Amino acid sequence: SYPEPGGAFYFLADVSSFYPACGVSGSAEFCEKLLQEKGLLVIPGGPFGLDNMIRFSFAASEEQLAMALDRFESFVKDYS
Repeated sequence: SYPEPGGAFYFLADVSSFYPACGVSGSAEFCEKLLQEKGLLVIPGGPFGLDNMIRFSFAASEEQLAMALDRFESFVKDYS
């Protein structure tokens, strides 16, 4: 789930339902695992008071965004 963005360069997504399957306890560990396994860097929501969420930046080309979302999809499928 996610809140609808209000015109920013980022997007928040609730990924907490994947924590048990990934073997992580929060957004920072989730982001670290995603980086290690898929080479995708996202920002943990914990520092923003939203430890159930991660933050994607949209300050990239459409090609880069498509590649990033493919990596993210692959990661969550690995743990679904």
